[in-house]
Amino acid sequence: MSKKCISILLAIVLSLSMISLVFAEETTLADPTQPDAQSETVSTSPEDATQASDTSSEPSTEPSSEPSTEPSSEPSTEPSSEPSTDPSSEPSTEPSSEPSTEPSSEPSTAPSSEPSTEPSSEPSTEPSSEPSTEPGTEPHEHKYTTVIKQATRTTDGTLTRVCGVCGEEITAPIAHIVSITLSNKNCIYSGNVKHPKVIATDADGNTLKKNVDFEVVYNGACQKVGKYSATITFIGKYKGTATRYFNIIPKASAIRTTKEYTTKLVVTVKNSTQASGYQIKIAEKKTFSDGVNKYIKDPSVLKKTISGLDSGTTYYVKVRAYSKITVNGKSQKLYSAWSDAVDRREVCIIAEL
Repeated sequence: MSKKCISILLAIVLSLSMISLVFAEETTLADPTQPDAQSETVSTSPEDATQASDTSSEPSTEPSSEPSTEPSSEPSTEPSSEPSTDPSSEPSTEPSSEPSTEPSSEPSTAPSSEPSTEPSSEPSTEPSSEPSTEPGTEPHEHKYTTVIKQATRTTDGTLTRVCGVCGEEITAPIAHIVSITLSNKNCIYSGNVKHPKVIATDADGNTLKKNVDFEVVYNGACQKVGKYSATITFIGKYKGTATRYFNIIPKASAIRTTKEYTTKLVVTVKNSTQASGYQIKIAEKKTFSDGVNKYIKDPSVLKKTISGLDSGTTYYVKVRAYSKITVNGKSQKLYSAWSDAVDRREVCIIAEL
């Protein structure tokens, strides 16, 4: 055969091959039941493309607008026009690639990134940083620390509360101490422990509280007749120490009887526990301004005869007990209170007290 005939035959064979290939592709695209993965993902008809765009856009309308526009436009324009003009090349490349890449990438990136970054970052940084970095601009709960400059017996003090959050300071004065006394400086012997109350006041007239503003320590048993002390140590808003003294004195005695003679008087006194002796005072005046002291130095002897008196003169008599104690190596006397006064006239009077 000639070369011309061979060329014609080859052209006819090539044309038939191309026609059969196009026919096979059109059959595959037209049959939706084929299990091919590529034909399932790509639709050639405009109606299928429109329906696919509707179904893909419905769930993606709320998160964002991008998935509803790009996927619906691409399959509806290019696949509908290209297969009619050049079916051999365009349907195999354009429809298979465009729908598979654009719709799969756009909905997966845009909707997933924007909701996850924007809402998560804003609420976590702004509210948490404001109270801690710029205190004072926002309302907050004060956390105060108290700083005390203690008051003394001569100087005032201050109480300052400092907020650790905003630095606010509130300062109040503390008046100095002006008075420290005991409720009783002479406690009467009873056999029980005696602890007189400490009374401390400041310059504003406020009474300080025991175990809050001061503590007290009493020396000794504070039970027998004697001299004792109370040591006051100031604490809290105050500082300093002070010592106050008090006595436990014997119980008071009394005039039991008096017996008059011409120029003398016999006085009988009542026994007092813890007494070392008795002091009797006799006077012509009721105020005892001109009184004379007489003593019973033996506590077991309860009578005293007072002589050298004027006949017909009225005398007044009273008595008190005393106890001898030793303080810092020196002997001292602690006296009880005076008894009631008894008057003695020319007629014999017996006073039972």
